[in-house]
Amino acid sequence: MSVDMLPEKKSFQSCYKGFWLKFPCGLTLSTQFGVTNYCENAQMFSGAEIHKLKELLDAEVTESSDCEIAVFKKNCGHWQTKEVWKAVFGTDPGDDVVGHVTMKDWLKVVAYLTNLK
Repeated sequence: MSVDMLPEKKSFQSCYKGFWLKFPCGLTLSTQFGVTNYCENAQMFSGAEIHKLKELLDAEVTESSDCEIAVFKKNCGHWQTKEVWKAVFGTDPGDDVVGHVTMKDWLKVVAYLTNLK
């Protein structure tokens, strides 16, 4: 999905199996941990098991030890995940979505975005 097609966000928004946080600097941190995300909950389903996916998608509560993240800014033309990850950790994550992010690393990203002007 193009970053420019994403809807405007308030500071907090729940979405699917996770949430989005919009920071004063204008960047939004997407944090997801459902069965279709890059986290411990990720599952592959064959055609015969597809009914299991619907059950998992409809679950009231989802929890995980890790998550996937992406960072974007409305109308900037591209994802900001790689730039933010490199600024925080000094490495290139290789993708616009970073999977299997621990709580410790997620908090470092949040701190960086909180202090970004």
